[in-house]
Amino acid sequence: MIGFTFRAMRKIYGIGGLLLLLPLVISAVIASSTGEGVLSIPNSNPNPDLIGSSPSPSSTAIFSSTDAMADIPAGANTVLIAYVDALTDGLHTGKGEAIRALTVPGCACRIIAESFELIYLNSNLLGGSYRLVSATAMSSSPTSARVRVRIHLGAVIHVNRHTNVREMWGNTDIEAIFTLAIVNGKWKVEKTESV
Repeated sequence: MIGFTFRAMRKIYGIGGLLLLLPLVISAVIASSTGEGVLSIPNSNPNPDLIGSSPSPSSTAIFSSTDAMADIPAGANTVLIAYVDALTDGLHTGKGEAIRALTVPGCACRIIAESFELIYLNSNLLGGSYRLVSATAMSSSPTSARVRVRIHLGAVIHVNRHTNVREMWGNTDIEAIFTLAIVNGKWKVEKTESV
């Protein structure tokens, strides 16, 4: 299987982590069970546009309404964009520290950090990035905000280091509601919900 253990897969629960990792999880399940429905990338001809590319950060989000985000505190905007950038960092490095630093313990949005770490035990992920496509304010106060977001996961090549099997993952949009709040004096992602 591609670096997931049964115990680890049981941990991929909760809306936030599964929501943000859903395209990767679906591809992993398909690949491990039947091999059907997964696009294999030939070893001799990987996509040169994806390998070695440096995706741009997600900090250029397209907001649904200019006025909508004006009601969200600047700190909430900053942490939301930093979280999306941390997802890209985890995707490229297999490290989840940046994701954990921006989220509260117990938030399902942290599960993706562990998922990246588990994937990188046996595999690499090449190319791809997360990009904040839209964000619409739902509610806001000086200490919290709820924002409906759409995040795009670009095409990723999953390479199993043991078998050298390559698979195309991602290239999908993910929609969720993020609750951001000030915790111990800092803005954090507190909760995610599916839309």
